[in-house]
Amino acid sequence: MALKYCGGCNPLYNRVAVVKHIEKACGDLIEFVNPEHRDVVFVLAVQGCKVACADLTQFKGIPIRIITCVEDAERLVNEIIENNFLYEKGVRSQNSESRS
Repeated sequence: MALKYCGGCNPLYNRVAVVKHIEKACGDLIEFVNPEHRDVVFVLAVQGCKVACADLTQFKGIPIRIITCVEDAERLVNEIIENNFLYEKGVRSQNSESRS
């Protein structure tokens, strides 16, 4: 799972702390990799607010999950744990952002 942070111009929560929480809560079910990694099959876009303005065009064709608050992150953690890593290649959750 690649991570993409927004620019942080108006964060309403501590984005880095939330990602650390996701990583700790999910343990071995996920692995964060560099967005340029050749085997990226899913992108977690960590947006600091509801505007969610980070440019995600580099991930065209790759499933993207956008979180804009702590509650979004908690839903993601629950989905990953309940499904033993929901995000396999080509699989999107109902909250995933569809890319054309």
